Amino acid sequence: MDQTIFQPQQESRESGIAHVFLYFLAIVTHLLALLMASNPAGAAPLDQGGAKFDLSYYSLRFNTGGQAFSLSEAYSNLELFQRLTNYGVLEGRIAYSHLQEPSGWNQAYGRLTFKDFRWGRGVLAFSAGDQAFALSKFPLTFSNFFYPMVYFRGFSTELAHPYFQIQVLGGGVTYSRGLLGETFLGIGEGVYGLLLRSQPAARWSMESAIFATNNEKDFNGNLVTKNNIVYRLASQYRVWSELFLAGEFMQSFSETPASKKQQDVAYRAGTLWKGERLRLEANYRDMGPRFHLINQIYQPDQGVKGYFVSTDVTPWPWLSFSGSYDSAQTNLFQEAGRSLSETESRSLGLRLYRNPWPTVYGRYYESNLSTRTDFPVEVRARTKGLYTEAIKRFGFLEPYLRYERFDYHDELNAANSYLKNSPQVGLRGYHQNITWYVQAQYDKYSPASAGQGFIGPYFKVGGSYYYSPNLFVSAELTYRTETKRYGGQASINWKLPYNFQLQAFGYYEKGNNGAGDFVNNFSTNQLSLRLTKTISWGEKSKVAGLKPGQEWLGSGTIEGWVFNDTNLNANKDSDEPGVTGIKVKLEDGSEVATDQQGYYQFAAVGSGKHVVTLDARRIPAAFTFTGSETVAVEVQRRTKARVDFPFAKGSSIKGRVMEDHKGTGEPAPGAKGLADVLVLLQPGNLNTYTDSEGYYAFEGILPKSYEITVDRETLPEYSEISAPRLPLKIDLTAGEQKKDLLILIHPQERRVIFK
Repeated sequence: MDQTIFQPQQESRESGIAHVFLYFLAIVTHLLALLMASNPAGAAPLDQGGAKFDLSYYSLRFNTGGQAFSLSEAYSNLELFQRLTNYGVLEGRIAYSHLQEPSGWNQAYGRLTFKDFRWGRGVLAFSAGDQAFALSKFPLTFSNFFYPMVYFRGFSTELAHPYFQIQVLGGGVTYSRGLLGETFLGIGEGVYGLLLRSQPAARWSMESAIFATNNEKDFNGNLVTKNNIVYRLASQYRVWSELFLAGEFMQSFSETPASKKQQDVAYRAGTLWKGERLRLEANYRDMGPRFHLINQIYQPDQGVKGYFVSTDVTPWPWLSFSGSYDSAQTNLFQEAGRSLSETESRSLGLRLYRNPWPTVYGRYYESNLSTRTDFPVEVRARTKGLYTEAIKRFGFLEPYLRYERFDYHDELNAANSYLKNSPQVGLRGYHQNITWYVQAQYDKYSPASAGQGFIGPYFKVGGSYYYSPNLFVSAELTYRTETKRYGGQASINWKLPYNFQLQAFGYYEKGNNGAGDFVNNFSTNQLSLRLTKTISWGEKSKVAGLKPGQEWLGSGTIEGWVFNDTNLNANKDSDEPGVTGIKVKLEDGSEVATDQQGYYQFAAVGSGKHVVTLDARRIPAAFTFTGSETVAVEVQRRTKARVDFPFAKGSSIKGRVMEDHKGTGEPAPGAKGLADVLVLLQPGNLNTYTDSEGYYAFEGILPKSYEITVDRETLPEYSEISAPRLPLKIDLTAGEQKKDLLILIHPQERRVIFK
């Protein structure tokens, strides 16, 4: 590999220092997250978290014609995540790779992300380090075009709201580097952007963006633009349930290395029909030759315009047709009105499936390519191809037939034309844990020199074996008789104890492509190993108290204690014991139990009003609550609402209502009790009737001051209270029992009034 492109060694040293610091920051932040998630005041469980560490090794060796070269890469990766209850999720990743080649290099990757943070009705996310963004997030896209992810090293902030989504980012453009493609190299180009996505109406979605770049480089590291500003506006509109209109417009304003100002536009527009039986799309694209997006690496089309149409029709479940047409003119020379090349491609396909007949699939395709006469290598060529397949399952066996034909015709140099015919026959077998296949293929080229090294019979046999849910192995052997070319590959996926996982792949091939071919008398082998260790901790907090259809606006915490309030101040003091194992419930049925200190917590409760209820069945009957067993509370986002359930040992008042015939204030021997007298106790509006012997009792009442009296309407007629003087004040302490409290009633004779 060319190590002079983009100065990778210097970049590697700089990024290595930066990412060591970023890794240290990720670890420190993760430890802080653990401290935040743990609650020393109670026994709240740690929220869900985890880590994954893997080591990978990949090597490639190739020998031919006395020459040999080899590449190998060692890669390590650590990923962390921690849920922060009611706040969001913290994620971090650090990776390091070492590529061994003639000059070799080291490269690092680091990222720290905090996401799912509720802010108003929106959700915030912050990220720093190596990351990527998507230019478009529309749910529907044209099949002839895609926007790749743009990788960069920097920062980004994103706010997702029910009505819009906005993202701000900045940093340096990077590209994937290494055999495994897991680390990225900066190319010295800066990028800053603002992306806005919105949905003005239920049927209408829009995207807009502005990007600014500097020092854009091409694939060879040459400067393309000094500065560039790009505006983008895109829209999708659902006309009917299955019909969509889509389009986008972009314009760039750039400065060339020679400080020349230039601008150009790019646009595409079309329609899509996405139905169960009919899928149809048609679009037109025009990407100006002077239009610059962010970088050529991430710009699929440049200097091209043309039409595209495709369809997929399924009139019945057992029959479907497909077809496409694509035309494109390219003008990379930036000459108005002149195209560098013109390309046309067409295809037709058919699929038939209906028991008991075999499944049949066929596809025909052709294309034309022509270039300008002043192009360094003028091309006038046509290609035609046909692929057919028939498959039928018989029990555990599945035979299949395939045929492929490819015709390349060079109109300028007939010697370059060739025809390939390739019939195939194969058999697959499916057993309980084993899948196997054998295949025979014959490749014929006309002329034969066009297929040097790839002609004649070609055999393939392989299979896979599920030894257990934790172990999967597969292997394949190939042999081409004409050139004595043979090879094989094998892989294993093994879930080891203690959350380890081993993945291994090996490949070897040796053969002779014939005299005159550069790849002659060659041998090659590949080896890749990957060992992964996964650990997890905590338990994912389930959001409680959510009602069906309720809008998610974040969550808070409900916590409290169930305790013996010995001093009756309604606050839990350090010397007041709690009660373990008492269930506390919310209105949606969510419940938790108190710990050994009597503490309970609903770690995540949806914002809004809730009702907290205590299950008092395990509270001893001798105790009574100083408050209520059901409490209404309002939970705010990322705040704690406290609901305590204090109780105290109940007190009691017992006594008797008796007759005092002499009115002395003392009960006479043999005095009787008065039945059905209503005895009143305040505060609390407590009352009870005396029994047949005149006894009454108030049990399990709160220890505090009361006043006791009787309802005079329930006393015998013409009677008066002789003792004590009512209402009578009584002070109760916790667990105190007032007994033998007498209320004496003096009956008087009925007065006779003479007129």
